[in-house]
Amino acid sequence: MGLADHRIQRTRSNHRGRTNVATRKAKDDGGKADEEPGFDERLQQLEALVSELEGGELSLEDSLARYGRGVELLKACRGQLETFRARVEELSGDGEDS
Repeated sequence: MGLADHRIQRTRSNHRGRTNVATRKAKDDGGKADEEPGFDERLQQLEALVSELEGGELSLEDSLARYGRGVELLKACRGQLETFRARVEELSGDGEDS
């Protein structure tokens, strides 16, 4: 397991049981979220894909399709984490160029 995977693992354990803000707002408004899935939803999708792949019941073609989707989800999660990191730095004043 690489460093990025450890970060995802640590983030996953920190986010269990939390609801995506966009999803929660949509539920509160009685509608569906029109936005892209948030970090938590993508992470849940990724975990489901990993479980399917580890189950060993998929054909090679299905396994490759799910692996490809998993790579997309992982890239999206990493991008969101980078955005969150930059936002935290901005809020804490560490990102100032003064």
